[in-house]
Amino acid sequence: MLLVLVQGLCLLLSCLLLVQCSRCSAKLVRDTTKCSERVSRHSRLSSGIRVATDSYKAEGGNKAKITVSVGVGSRHETDDINGIAHFTEHMLLKGSRASGLVFFPCHSRNGRRKNRAPLVPDRTVDGVARRLSPTGRDMYETFRLCFEFSLLNGATTKEITRFKMECEKKEDVGTALATLSDLMINPDISDINGASSHSGPISNIHGAGFLQISAEAQKLAFHPNPLSLFVEGQLYSNFSVMASDIRHFYAKHYKAKNTVITAVGEVDHDEIVRLAEELFKDYPQGDGVSVPVSVWRHDSRVCFTQEAREVFGMLAVQAPSRALPKNATIAIVVRLIEWFPESAYPAHLTVTEDESNTVESAQMWWSIQAFKEYTMIGRMFVAKPGREVIVIAKLIAKWRYLAYDMTEENLKLAKDGFHKVYLSKDLDRASIRLVMDMMHCGRVFAVEEDRARCEAITLPQFRSACKRLLLDGDFTFVAFGPPDSAIPTRDEMKEALRRPKDEE
Repeated sequence: MLLVLVQGLCLLLSCLLLVQCSRCSAKLVRDTTKCSERVSRHSRLSSGIRVATDSYKAEGGNKAKITVSVGVGSRHETDDINGIAHFTEHMLLKGSRASGLVFFPCHSRNGRRKNRAPLVPDRTVDGVARRLSPTGRDMYETFRLCFEFSLLNGATTKEITRFKMECEKKEDVGTALATLSDLMINPDISDINGASSHSGPISNIHGAGFLQISAEAQKLAFHPNPLSLFVEGQLYSNFSVMASDIRHFYAKHYKAKNTVITAVGEVDHDEIVRLAEELFKDYPQGDGVSVPVSVWRHDSRVCFTQEAREVFGMLAVQAPSRALPKNATIAIVVRLIEWFPESAYPAHLTVTEDESNTVESAQMWWSIQAFKEYTMIGRMFVAKPGREVIVIAKLIAKWRYLAYDMTEENLKLAKDGFHKVYLSKDLDRASIRLVMDMMHCGRVFAVEEDRARCEAITLPQFRSACKRLLLDGDFTFVAFGPPDSAIPTRDEMKEALRRPKDEE
């Protein structure tokens, strides 16, 4: 009897242990799920600055990235000061007159450092730390690392100028915000030397063909201004810009209601808002200056140059802007087009070495630029002289493949690319996505929202959208090559794009 009682007691204890283990296991699963959640939020500070965060477990550790973006770029310029938005970015990155820190004291004319000399603050490290750090920590080492490993950087586009700082540890988020606020509130716009975007005109830059194609295509596709101006500017405008011009440009556009602070990675939204409210309280108030609405202009043009040893070209069409809610799905289709792998196209559409001596990945590629009014879908190519007709025919055939012959299997490949790249946890990609959402749409699209919208796109929907976007709309075509290049006319291009499927 005693033995039976002991066995029963052991059985009861075993059951209780199993129940407890299952509860612990369930709790562990719930906690893991909670940790793996990706939460997007946005708020507005009392000054009018907008704050958006994308909180998730970053790849490679507890990292984070802070970006301060201003709604200003080359579309806010005129011909005589073309390049000034990029100039202003470089000037702000040179250092702060308040703290005395010099972040990029050795810029060369092409924007890169001439040496790797350490930072030398004009004032004591302790004094700088007290002024900039919300926690009073010594930040000199952080600044030094930022300088040495390019964790602090900037970028200028046609519509947006970004100042970004990557944090190796989430505890450095306060430091990053303090650093960026110091640069943007107290810019040292005194000596313009060293802030130039590049050392000469487009024709002298490495990779001139690609830059020239991009610049010329933009001039054609965008009604003279505001989007036709090249971000880097031109030689004549670069050297005519004075420090006083930059100070005026800064005062005109760097305003609270024209600025967005974004944070991605292991960040806490409420903490970011609290820090930003304090650190950016002295940031200039007001709205940025609006610019005329850009109108898409359809044209075709062929420019020949004796120096060209290859034929460069670009075919571009217009897609709707994501700023309107009704265009959210078509915006996903555009990204599916972009991230569909080149290797998945039929083999006979691949550009061969006999047709282009450029590396395979650069023989034909997408150039997709999203603007507030619309998105430009461009397909660029490079071909050997005498082979340009074949390469252009393959470019058009690839567009027609997406509209007529795309398969379920390949659509899945495109969706996989979209999830892997566009919805990536990579800090830089996540940061850019957040900035574009806030600047163009005034809100954050949650990753799961975009993922669900992507998965809902069917093959007939994708084909129909590609036909409407790539084949049926007006287009802009520009090409450069030797004088005897055989570039198709606009009518020939239109006929090739719009030829009915049953006539192939």
